Amino acid sequence: NGEALLPLEPLPMATESVELFCMRAKAQRPDFVLTEANRSAVAEIVRLLDGLPLAIELAAARIAVLPPSKLLGRLRDRFRILAGAHGIAARQATLRDTIDWSWSLLTPWEQAALAQCSVFEGGFTLVAAEDVLDLGHLPAAPPVLDVVQALVDKSLLRTLAPAEHVRYDLEEPYFGMYVSVREYARQKLQASGTDFE
Repeated sequence: NGEALLPLEPLPMATESVELFCMRAKAQRPDFVLTEANRSAVAEIVRLLDGLPLAIELAAARIAVLPPSKLLGRLRDRFRILAGAHGIAARQATLRDTIDWSWSLLTPWEQAALAQCSVFEGGFTLVAAEDVLDLGHLPAAPPVLDVVQALVDKSLLRTLAPAEHVRYDLEEPYFGMYVSVREYARQKLQASGTDFE
């Protein structure tokens, strides 16, 4: 059919992510300027948001009422602070709405697997996922391999190449989650009453 998947990576942290934040902040507050005093807070904000453009835009919209240092402190509750942007499609009005929309498109076994993957910190291999994920309560669930592949295809899990992370002595890819997706999935896991830790 001529279609091809083109994986898009987040914006580079030190350059485009900071530039996007500053451009969107200036739209909210025309006097906003990146200075030596706020540079580290802005850099940490975009790092915590994984360089994801929607999250950066939603955060920058708060510059009208919060300086970067205060915004950074409030990112602990990212789903509340990254809400309320105007002129955005309903499913993208908040970071939570965007992830909710993606979650609603998942099969029950993909939802269960994504929630359970939130217990991993710093990445995991397919073997680790096969050892930890429990989809036995879902009789129609395919093998964990297929579920992990589906979550990668839907950009809810990231494939991290070993060359990028030399602390792992692996010849195979390992998987990780964006911080916001992991926090969301962890909340779903806690709400399910399942404890995998």
